[in-house]
Amino acid sequence: MRAALAPANEAARLEALAEYDVLDSPAEAAFDAVTELAAALVGTPVALISLVDANRQWFKSRYGIEVREVPRDISFCGHVVADGVALVVDDAAQDLRFHDNPLVVGEPHVRFYAGMPIVDEAGQVLGTLCAVDRCPREITPAQLRGLELLAKQVTALLELRRERRRLAEDRQSLRVQSSLVELSLDLHGLADGELRLQHLNPAWARVTGWLPSELEGRALLEFVHPDDLAATVAEARRIADQLRPSIEFEHRFRHREGHYVWLSWTVLSDGQTYYAVGRDSTARREQQELLRAAERRARVSEARLRAVFEAMAEGVLHQDAAGVIVDCNDAACQVLGLTREQLMGRTSSDPRWHTVDGQGAPFPGELHPSMVALRSGEPLRDVAMGVAQPDGELRWLSINAEPLLSDGVAVSVVTTFRDVTAQRNMANALARERGWLTTLLDNLPGTTVGLFDDALQLSHTFGSSRTVPLPSRVDGVAVEHDAPILRDAAMRCLAGEHVRVMTRADERQIDIAFVPLPEHDGRQGLMLARDVTEREALRDHIARQERLVSVANLAAGVGHQINNPLQSVNTNLDFAAEELRRLALSLPESRVIEIVEALDQARRGSERIRTIVRGLRTITQERGAGCQADLTGAIEFATNLAQHALREVATLELDLGALPPVVGDEARIAQVLSNLLLNAAESFDAADRERNRVRVRATVDAGHVSLCIEDNGRGIAPDALARIFDPFFTTKAPADGPGLGLTIAHSAVRAMGGSLTCESIVGRGSTFTVRLRVGQAPPRGDAELPTPAAHVVVIDGEPAVLQSLQRTLRRDYVVDAFLDAREALAHLLDPSARPVAVLCDLAMPQVDGERLFRMLSEQRPDLAARFVCTSGDVRQIERPHAFPRDVPWLEKPFAVAELRAVVERLRGRSPLVLAS
Repeated sequence: MRAALAPANEAARLEALAEYDVLDSPAEAAFDAVTELAAALVGTPVALISLVDANRQWFKSRYGIEVREVPRDISFCGHVVADGVALVVDDAAQDLRFHDNPLVVGEPHVRFYAGMPIVDEAGQVLGTLCAVDRCPREITPAQLRGLELLAKQVTALLELRRERRRLAEDRQSLRVQSSLVELSLDLHGLADGELRLQHLNPAWARVTGWLPSELEGRALLEFVHPDDLAATVAEARRIADQLRPSIEFEHRFRHREGHYVWLSWTVLSDGQTYYAVGRDSTARREQQELLRAAERRARVSEARLRAVFEAMAEGVLHQDAAGVIVDCNDAACQVLGLTREQLMGRTSSDPRWHTVDGQGAPFPGELHPSMVALRSGEPLRDVAMGVAQPDGELRWLSINAEPLLSDGVAVSVVTTFRDVTAQRNMANALARERGWLTTLLDNLPGTTVGLFDDALQLSHTFGSSRTVPLPSRVDGVAVEHDAPILRDAAMRCLAGEHVRVMTRADERQIDIAFVPLPEHDGRQGLMLARDVTEREALRDHIARQERLVSVANLAAGVGHQINNPLQSVNTNLDFAAEELRRLALSLPESRVIEIVEALDQARRGSERIRTIVRGLRTITQERGAGCQADLTGAIEFATNLAQHALREVATLELDLGALPPVVGDEARIAQVLSNLLLNAAESFDAADRERNRVRVRATVDAGHVSLCIEDNGRGIAPDALARIFDPFFTTKAPADGPGLGLTIAHSAVRAMGGSLTCESIVGRGSTFTVRLRVGQAPPRGDAELPTPAAHVVVIDGEPAVLQSLQRTLRRDYVVDAFLDAREALAHLLDPSARPVAVLCDLAMPQVDGERLFRMLSEQRPDLAARFVCTSGDVRQIERPHAFPRDVPWLEKPFAVAELRAVVERLRGRSPLVLAS
């Protein structure tokens, strides 16, 4: 048997066969039809389409046989491939080439073979179309010609099959490219020769605001900035004429909202159609201008740095095969602290070198990088070595040694080195700082830090012994029902998002921050847990205080509107009662008594309103430190404020007597007392007014007033009594308050120079004692009736108030009443005006009371000394700076007796100092 040789172009032939991608493919009907037709044409039982691979012949189609492939070295078709021409064997048993071939002497017992080469368009023989018989026979020229035509048909089928595959690949590629264009952030589109826009991708809507459908069919130039039209047209002509692309051509395009955006284009043209890709370059142009400015600054800086840098270089030593230094540069001298003469001729083993290795141990010369490189012929990189300077200073070097080889043998070595003393010191400092940071994190107040991975396992924690204990997993930090929230927050953190979660653990409120670590590529994150129970409780308390102040301010505004009409009511009631007593002789006694009682009841009701309205100032403003406070008024307001809580629970008893003013702020005192009264109301287990008692008792001794709030409630346990003034300590449920009330009260009393103490017996009750310093009591004198014919000027913008004051005073004085302060001023500037008192409301229109007083002080100082200021604004608790302390100040609604006393004092009959 003689095996066929491989053709000279075997490599190219196999490459061509592989391009058809047909080997080991499934059967196809078109190819099977050819083999069936070939068998029928030649009259053989077997026909094959055989493709000859490197080591086998594989049958794309087989008719009359089940074998799929045979080795190439015993194949008949291999001879056709080798020769490139048809092969006809009438009787293989008689042919010296095949008579002992395994396919002849064994299955399938081939006797007749006719093979026609299958040749591709490039002339490469891919295989054969062959007809096979088990009996000898001859083939006619017509049959051979038919077999040749069928072989060409096989070639055509292979080409068709390849083109279909390529077409499918092209279609898939086109689909991918179309998807990429659709998803691209860049602008993609076409334009015809008239520059009408076509086939635009969705990015146009994002960049220009115009939908692609709104732009397609419209001319590009319609949207180009007028200043850019000429350049755009010229560039389009150049591209079409030269058929050369345009790279980064820029112009301005009108946005749908009317402004222009800069677009940068890359454009190709085939002379008829423009293919364009663009992007929004507005931000880039702005950045370019910033960059140009930065570059100008950088060039100036670079010029300065360059001058320094050019004078710097690594130290370089050249040593011969024996390690003797034969050359060096100035930088080497500078780094080593030696002159060129001192360096030249030295070896690494010179005893004058004092060197240590990276760990600080002695570094023998034979182990220096240059000597090792000479012996091994291999380079060394970044070897650390410490070199002692002539002055004893240790300088650290990073050394590279490169041997110079000749025929594989090192004949010399070049050593470069740089001074890394500063870097090494810095690394040591960083190591120390890393230790400090670890210590800091382990002792971080209020915060526990943990590092977690993508399995939500906490791998390392800091500070856990002092703050929030952390379990082994992120989702185990809080209560069970919050675990999904923590897992979601941790996964969002690993995705690059900063997340904050508020949760609870063991009745504590925990604020957890999840911080991504970008350098860990989403595999690790940082969890910071803070116990914010006390902070949140304080925030809730502050919010409640702010709501209280808001309500108080609203009430104060309403009180301001009440004071003026209330003044009119009070004045008229007093006037009516006095007149009725004067006329009592003309009416039956019983009738007079009844009317007087009715007027007194009305006067007590209006006085109660007056007390409530004046009390509003207690919670709207505070006086400065060192002021004197009306303790009786503070107690009255506090009891009124706490009455709603006490009314159904216990009986309130007052044992006060006459109390002097105290040093302190009336608002804070009222706040403290109301807090203590409310606590007393909560000290009872059940509401029982017959049994439960709350008593407010006051005593004056040794320059202090001691105010005791006593209750006969449940009392306070000794262990709790020692902590009742501590922040956030409370014996109540968490929902009932943060535990700051007594802390704030204690601090407020101490700020006023006083003290707050508590005594308690469990089951018998508690006594809170507020002790404050006594202030200076204002002197008071007895009022006397004025003599008639004295003039009083009354100025008030409320007609009802003005009439009531006029009605009250006219029995004893000549009253000159004015609604308009300007008219009153003109009257008072008349030299003939000699009133004993000038009553003026502070909030007058046109000319207010403060301005009127200043004008009188300048032009009629004698009348300014008789000025009386009245005010109905509960928020105005301090007299304006324009009024001296001796100017009387009456807060509406004031009593008629108080008014008369002020007028009498000014007339000079009775000295009177009013409490401010």
